Amino acid sequence: MSNYRSIGVFSKVLKKDGTMLFNSCFKDNTFILDVKKIYHTDFHTSWKIDSIKKVSRGFHIKLNEVNDYETAQFFIGESFSIPEKDIEDKSMDLLQGAAIYNPDGEKAGKISSISQTPSYLLAEVTSVDGNIFYIPLSEGFISKKEGKLILLKELEDEN
Repeated sequence: MSNYRSIGVFSKVLKKDGTMLFNSCFKDNTFILDVKKIYHTDFHTSWKIDSIKKVSRGFHIKLNEVNDYETAQFFIGESFSIPEKDIEDKSMDLLQGAAIYNPDGEKAGKISSISQTPSYLLAEVTSVDGNIFYIPLSEGFISKKEGKLILLKELEDEN
């Protein structure tokens, strides 16, 4: 399942009908509400989602063909994935660890972390020489071309 991305784990059976609590490994996880099918990360079996609802602790998910408490118990602690193409550009969490290139196509570094400011997302980037710099994740600083993040300009160092 090389083109799949783990999105979380079932942690608890909630109802006799097999509805379970799903905990996402993403902070920015609203894309999960649009998921129609999930795949067991290790066994690669697919499971159609009958219903999904976002709650404060995660998601309540009812899978097709999981109709009782006993069957749902087998899913607890298990990791599930979805195709990467289904979540591309839907979660900022996916950018963590992404490579950033300069306009000449040379690797400039990779995103170490992402923070939300009142106005925009700010990426901490570790450059190829090990230095840290920060760039806003906005059109003026980053563009996406052929699946690569291109650094358009850097912030000036104040020192």
